[in-house]
Amino acid sequence: MLLLETCTLCNPITHDFGSVSLEYDSTDSLPSAASVNATAVSVSGVSKSFGMPGVRIGWLICQDMTLIEKIQTLKDYTTICPSAPSEILALIALRNRDRLLEVSGG
Repeated sequence: MLLLETCTLCNPITHDFGSVSLEYDSTDSLPSAASVNATAVSVSGVSKSFGMPGVRIGWLICQDMTLIEKIQTLKDYTTICPSAPSEILALIALRNRDRLLEVSGG
């Protein structure tokens, strides 16, 4: 945690938060890097945590709004849109988050 809070050498820190909620004991869960470091970027998605490796829907969090705007611009130029079936499956997964995480061991 101290490293995440004070790191100035790695700017921004990128943290793959894909295995969130999969800890054996939920009290062992760590916060996302973006929640403790203003320049960090945390990324996640439905692939790992929800056991849906073919569904490429994800998100990122960051406190730096300038960086988020740059990422949005890049995404606009490189991605038309996610597939409709992936969007629907991700929505179903997120609406049933607790049950899916229970089944997957999270």
